[in-house]
Amino acid sequence: MATQKPSNEDLSQQFSAPFNTADMETLYESAMDSMLALMGRTVTVWLEPGQTLGTSNPDQHNPWLGGTDRRLGGTDQGGGGGSVVEPIFVNYTAHVVHGPSPIADGRPFELAEGDVQLTTVMGSLQDMNDAIEIEVDGVKYDSKKTDNRQIGFQTPKYLITIWSRKAQA
Repeated sequence: MATQKPSNEDLSQQFSAPFNTADMETLYESAMDSMLALMGRTVTVWLEPGQTLGTSNPDQHNPWLGGTDRRLGGTDQGGGGGSVVEPIFVNYTAHVVHGPSPIADGRPFELAEGDVQLTTVMGSLQDMNDAIEIEVDGVKYDSKKTDNRQIGFQTPKYLITIWSRKAQA
């Protein structure tokens, strides 16, 4: 018969103070914000074009022609004082991971060749949902591959999205 010897560990002192989740969340968010600020890259999120009145667009002034030039500031959708369709974009700072990257590399998602994984702030959620394409380092991606994944320590503050490269026309 075996005799069990008592161990020398005493875990009762480690949890005498309550676990402070607010401090842990502050530490987590500080580390994530620093990572985005130091290593993040600018990602352009292209949204559906918006319309403005063609006659009130100051960008249509062409000094070489001495007046307005409808070729500037968007596409004129009619004659005279029609509306001008202008692209709308938003720039976000993101942590960028390019594929390929299998799950075996320790990533939560597998990235195929031509995929990109972005980690942005939670405030980008609506724009990521409304995006018609995104641009990373001059390369365009136009289809979101997975649902958004919200991440954070206790409350979600960051967003992971995965996009596939736009097919070349």
